[in-house]
Amino acid sequence: MFLIPAVPRAYGEARQNRRAPDAFLLAVSVGLFVLMSLSSGKRINYLISLLPFLAVLVGREWAELWSGRAMTRVERGCAWLMTVAVAAAAVAAGVAFAAVKHDLVIHAIPIGVACALAATAMVLAIRRAQPHLLLAALLLLMLGLAWHLNAVLLPRLNSVKSLRPLALYLRELKAAQPEAQLAIYRFSHPESLNFYSGLMFEPIRDPESAQRFLTAEGLRLCVLDRDNWHELRQACRA
Repeated sequence: MFLIPAVPRAYGEARQNRRAPDAFLLAVSVGLFVLMSLSSGKRINYLISLLPFLAVLVGREWAELWSGRAMTRVERGCAWLMTVAVAAAAVAAGVAFAAVKHDLVIHAIPIGVACALAATAMVLAIRRAQPHLLLAALLLLMLGLAWHLNAVLLPRLNSVKSLRPLALYLRELKAAQPEAQLAIYRFSHPESLNFYSGLMFEPIRDPESAQRFLTAEGLRLCVLDRDNWHELRQACRA
């Protein structure tokens, strides 16, 4: 989201034969994104390394927007696009987080305090024409949020939602019993389970097929959600 406005900005500076610091930041951000994503698989931890660079990009745009320097239409549009993107992302994330994770709403308190302190520093930096203070406030804010996300929120969310432990356990069972047949019964995220385990599961969509699979000869392993387990147990009893 933040890199999209930086692309035309860096391209415009390059065409005007001006120094383009955004191009360097853009290249570093994209390079880190590719490197960390390849090394981390589908985990989102690699996004943490991008936050300081994205903060610098956004901070430069905002500092130039309110510095009084004459800006082109493209530069002004990019700066406002970043501002709107930040506001929309914050509101959307807050609403979705509060609606889905009621027990984690308390984490909005330190996040709100960090945002308030950063906003105060931004206002002072803009009024006193000190862009370095503005960039420092943005960097501290993003680093603080990154630490809170990585140290507090992600471990708690991953312990509940991540399929990696289940996938590794199933892979160990399959390695110990190579002849075992694997199946998934109306599972929520079968593609994630296949990705993390490296195994292929037979999809089952109705109780009759599940009953035939489980009662067949040989060792059978069927993965299903808790709600579907109650439904399948009632169907088998009937």
